[in-house]
Amino acid sequence: REKRNNLENLLQIIDGYHPKSILNKGYAIPRHNGRLLTNQHLKVNDTIELELHNRTLLVSYIKQK
Repeated sequence: REKRNNLENLLQIIDGYHPKSILNKGYAIPRHNGRLLTNQHLKVNDTIELELHNRTLLVSYIKQK
C-alpha cells in the first residue's frame, strides 16, 4: 500500500511538469521557426509562435527592450 501511495505521489509530481500543465498555469511556450525559443538571436520582423493553453499566437518581433 505504501509503495502504491509513493508511486501515485511521484506520478502527480511528474504530471505537474508536463507542458500542458505548465500552459494551464498561464505560461507560454515560445517557438521560432518551429524550434523552442531559448537563446536565439531574433531579427526585426521575425515571427514568433507563443503556445498558450488554448491557442497559439503569432507575434512579430519589433525590438529589444
